[in-house]
Amino acid sequence: MRGWPSLALLLLLVPRAEPLAVKFAPTGDSRALEAWIAEELKKGEKEVVVAMYHFTSVRLAEALAAARKRGVAVRVLVDAEQAKSERSKDALKKLKDGGIDLRRVTPKGGEGDDRARYHHKFCVIDGRRVFTGSYNWTVSADRENHENLVLITDADTAKVFVKNFEVTWSDSSLSQE
Repeated sequence: MRGWPSLALLLLLVPRAEPLAVKFAPTGDSRALEAWIAEELKKGEKEVVVAMYHFTSVRLAEALAAARKRGVAVRVLVDAEQAKSERSKDALKKLKDGGIDLRRVTPKGGEGDDRARYHHKFCVIDGRRVFTGSYNWTVSADRENHENLVLITDADTAKVFVKNFEVTWSDSSLSQE
């Protein structure tokens, strides 16, 4: 039992991830939310999945490409209509050039509804950390818009998001390269 006080002290000194962190935009030219995501992506070791309505951030595309280069499996789903926008072109090209598996999602709405959108905004890193909120991965979302971004550190929550991602990824009637 002599080791218990030492072990307790050691456990107090070991940094632990907070289960929940929340940040808000706009952050102006600092683009703090974009920087936060990029830093978390650097910690990825095995897998990153991203489901994003609108993706125009070249910085985040480069962070995902860097993760892929380190050997991390990276897959991205984006809304098919938003992917057609001129503003998405550079970021999506960076993803493709970085060897990232990218699929465009054309969701099914109600009967006769061709206006349905893939409006998700989440990222799961290593099946443990989930970014979610109103924040699209765009410069304007960070610089100008009133947005929220939540980082949840919980494997059970991450599993739920990954399961949703996998359903869309594996349904060829919803997602296409």
